[in-house]
Order: sequence, then C-alpha cells, then structure tokens
Amino acid sequence: MTKFKIGQKLRYINDVGGGVLKSIKSNGCLLIEDEEGFDYVVNPSDVLIVNEDLDEEMSGVSKKKKPAKIKFKPTTGKVKSKPKQSDCTIIDLHIEKIYPNYRQLDKWDILSRQLGYLKAQLQKVKSRHIKKVIIIHGVGEGTLRKEVHQLLNGMKNVQYHEASYVNFGQGATQVDFY
Repeated sequence: MTKFKIGQKLRYINDVGGGVLKSIKSNGCLLIEDEEGFDYVVNPSDVLIVNEDLDEEMSGVSKKKKPAKIKFKPTTGKVKSKPKQSDCTIIDLHIEKIYPNYRQLDKWDILSRQLGYLKAQLQKVKSRHIKKVIIIHGVGEGTLRKEVHQLLNGMKNVQYHEASYVNFGQGATQVDFY
C-alpha cells in the first residue's frame, strides 16, 4: 500500500491534472487541492504520487528552484460562493503546460491529452457557472482548433467565435455559455 503524506503532489491516473494532498479522510479518501484552488475528494487508487526528479529527468526541463513551502488555510466547511456572471477563464492547451513529459508522446497522444484536459476544464467552468472562456489552442496546422470546435459543436447552450486578436493573437477561441 502506498503511503501518502500531506503536501505531496499527486496526478490523476485516468484524467489530466492533479494537485496537492491536503488531508486524508477517515474513510481513506484523499482531499486534493488542484491548481485553481478547488478541493476534490478522490480514492487513493485514482492517483499517483508525483516523482519530481523523474518528471524533471523525463521532460528534460531542469527546475533548479527550491520547492515552495505549501501552506493550507484551515477548511471552514463553507460552500464557495457562486462566481460573478462576468468572470472569464483562460484555458491554455499548449501541451508543455498540461503535460511536462510531452516529448515522449506521439502527435495522437498529445492531441488526446489536450482534448481530455479541455473537457475536464470545461466541466469545472460549467460547475462554477462561468459564462465566458478563452481557449488558447495555438495556430499550428489547425488540427487542435478543428477538434476544439467539433467538441464545442456537440455542446448545448454554447456559442463560440475567434477570440480578440488584440488580446490573444491568432489561435484562440472565445466560448460563451448561455
């Protein structure tokens, strides 16, 4: 059995993303805080402990920074307030931001991870009742853009168009939920 410790970085096995372990519940489930500050309860079998040295070696990126000390504020048990309707979220699909070990992946795996990440982020956006999202897919060959638009076409109560060129350049799509 794996020994989990408070403050460890964890990654989801069957999904993109992860977070930092905040606490271990009495039933054995783990409370994880993701990059956006949201808390999730997961089964220990659904996550892996991040081996930062191995990640660094495999990605070829040297971090050479001292690890930041993680401080957690005590959980109040209060439900987070509903965000303002005007809130906007930016979802960057550049693979180096999503998956540090991307150099070992082929194009199909990269596209698959980008779309999986986008789906997970859109679920979070919907649950937070955010009405406007900017998806940065980049210019490239246009494959990711086409897949993003195909995904959006299959969603209800969604409109999308090219994002502001002034603010995001080419390679970004604005999504409005209504």
